[in-house]
Amino acid sequence: SAGARAAELGVAERLPPGFEDWFARCVIREPLLRYRDAGEARPALLALLGGEAIPAAAQGAHDPSGPTAGSGSGPLPRPLIAITPPGPAPQVDIVTAPTQLMTGPAAEPSRTGPAVSESLPPPEVEIPRRKIATAWLLGGLAAVVVVAAAAGLASRRGGTEKAKQAQCEKGMARACAELAHEQENLRTGRAMERALQHYERACELGHWPSCSRLGALLQTGEGVTRDDARAAKAYDKACTGGEASACRTLATMHLSGEGVGKSASQAAVLLVRACDLGLAEGCTKAGEMFRDGVGAVPDPDRARELFARGCFGRDKRACDEQRRLEAK
Repeated sequence: SAGARAAELGVAERLPPGFEDWFARCVIREPLLRYRDAGEARPALLALLGGEAIPAAAQGAHDPSGPTAGSGSGPLPRPLIAITPPGPAPQVDIVTAPTQLMTGPAAEPSRTGPAVSESLPPPEVEIPRRKIATAWLLGGLAAVVVVAAAAGLASRRGGTEKAKQAQCEKGMARACAELAHEQENLRTGRAMERALQHYERACELGHWPSCSRLGALLQTGEGVTRDDARAAKAYDKACTGGEASACRTLATMHLSGEGVGKSASQAAVLLVRACDLGLAEGCTKAGEMFRDGVGAVPDPDRARELFARGCFGRDKRACDEQRRLEAK
């Protein structure tokens, strides 16, 4: 880990709290969980360092509010002190830049005047510069590790894909599903066809989420040829395997007659199945069918029960319908 590597280098105490989580997100394998690019990762790192943005001086510019604005060279000067000649009370003038030093007798240091206090204020520019250096050090370390990890991942990807292919051919449904997901992420025509084949294989092996995804690709025609009939069969397998969303989608297809025979009664059965599997929206739609007598004999008590289950699952429409029935 980054913390272990920093400890080996003797700089573990310089890692801010939360750096391990930030670094883990930089190198995580799953693309959806990883920072998209350095532009997204850098603000998160700066936030760990106190929420300070990198000053313009660290990027090659100088402070435009300083006395030498526009000259464009040199670091900010350390405050200087000019001492007035001896008098009733010593006075100290703070001068912030060499170009602002006074001329004349009043600006000459007194050899006989009182000594100047040695407790000079620390230069404020040093603290942000240390933080800037730390930010660039940690950012550079992270970038090197990310590049190395990406290179290692690329070198292993081919071998991993072949291993998954072999596992899929031996009947390991999870390997087929992972291959399908990886191919689908490529979003090319040939890759989508391969994803469809892998999802179909995983579905045949009993991976029900793959059946549901197979049905979605076939129903929408996303990168593949649309086929509602095949989609309905895939959804049916997924619903039987316990995928509540597949039951709801298949019920919708039965109501419209897309890819399957139009049947309100079959839709009601599927929506009750989705409700039993924990889908609140399925409870609500099933309740509406029993309330209105669509695909089922009108049954206010059953409708009230289904609305109550949907409301318990935090479906607002179910709660509204339940209140309406109870008000009658």
